[in-house]
Amino acid sequence: SCTALTLRGRRRRCARDPKGCAVLARRSHERAMAAAKAVQYEPVGVVMDDADTTIMIGDQSYPVAQAQAVPAGPMPVMAQAHSYPPAAQSTQQWVPGTAPDTRLIWLKKVYALGMGMRWLAIIDMFFLIANVLLYWEDGGLWLLLRSWGPLCGFFGAAPRFKKYAALFFAVSYFFQVAFLFVFLAIGYYYSLLMLILDMVLLYYTSLFTSNLFKCSPSEVEMLRNPASLVQSGTTAYFYYF
Repeated sequence: SCTALTLRGRRRRCARDPKGCAVLARRSHERAMAAAKAVQYEPVGVVMDDADTTIMIGDQSYPVAQAQAVPAGPMPVMAQAHSYPPAAQSTQQWVPGTAPDTRLIWLKKVYALGMGMRWLAIIDMFFLIANVLLYWEDGGLWLLLRSWGPLCGFFGAAPRFKKYAALFFAVSYFFQVAFLFVFLAIGYYYSLLMLILDMVLLYYTSLFTSNLFKCSPSEVEMLRNPASLVQSGTTAYFYYF
């Protein structure tokens, strides 16, 4: 074959010029070592053929005058591909009651205000019915026209938390304050205490309404199902408001 003829030709040339063949083998070996430094290698053995005075480096055959020990030639090793799992994304969500949270504290205040507005609406309706019965003969039945305020307060407060019902409850107190200002201006000075009380109640009904309108739909649902809110701190807020 062509390979066998080439090897025989190399052996004849080496027989005629052994030094030249040694130089050729040394240069080939240096080129192989230089190429091996560029990549990662694993060492392999060197096959020596003393009979034919040749040296095997890798799968290449080089003739030499005298067989000498040659450092083991390296063979390239393919880098293994490693697959890494994707970075774990945080699936932790805030659970009400597990850690301090300003939004949770604020929702507790809104819920406590809603409970206070509910009792305020009940008390307001009680006094309204008492006045109707007390002034029945003097046209006290007309006082029932004011019942829309307490009714809106009852449906706008806890546990229903209807935003516009709470707004009308605050509006009803605004009209009461306006009428008491008129009574005070025309000389009914005894209405001063009622005016101060209604102004305080107007402040809290307005505060509850404004906070309720700031709640998102999901937060309103939390207020309507307050299993996570009726915990530590809510009772204190309720008594305060």
